[in-house]
Amino acid sequence: MKKYCVFDLDGTLVDSMDEWAKKMLQILDESGINYPENIIQIITPLGDLGTAKLFREMGVSGTEEDIIKRMNSYAIKAYSTRIKTKPYIPEYLATLKNNGHVLAVLTASPHITTDVCLKNNGIYDFFEKIWSIDDFGLVKSDPEIYRQAADRLGADISEIALFDDNFTALSAAKSTGFYCIGVYDESSEKSADSIRNITDIYIKSFSELI
Repeated sequence: MKKYCVFDLDGTLVDSMDEWAKKMLQILDESGINYPENIIQIITPLGDLGTAKLFREMGVSGTEEDIIKRMNSYAIKAYSTRIKTKPYIPEYLATLKNNGHVLAVLTASPHITTDVCLKNNGIYDFFEKIWSIDDFGLVKSDPEIYRQAADRLGADISEIALFDDNFTALSAAKSTGFYCIGVYDESSEKSADSIRNITDIYIKSFSELI
């Protein structure tokens, strides 16, 4: 494994995509707005701000700030209490840390939900860096965010591995030279073959890496 390991949160470290999707779809449903079947795959790399902008274009009323506040109000209880890590995550993170790897999080979720979720699951202190895309002003579908993450880690791109469950994010990271590990999640099952084709490793469970 590479010296620097960067992990996505939702669908990768934690089993949260159902809860994450609920907070997003609830806003569209309450607004009576029809949306495509693959809306979750579309918005996953965008983060809350990017999603709020898209939702406004789709007809959701209110400012982007208003929409984000609604998202967070729907999500905070789930992220601080109910959402748990995927199996073998604590063990795998401990193994990496004990072997001298530098660990980071790069997620489209905001700090208000990310940090409490990591702390509630007892894995917050494993990470040297915890980034929301808000810290970069970029989305995970933009290759530039991975170049900037490498700069902030003080690492060469060839030294970094990205763990993610989203095809678009993995594609962007791969285009910059990141070593990419595709992580199975039920929410991205339809993209599993595409993810497998572009990643260096594809895993169904972190037990495969221990």
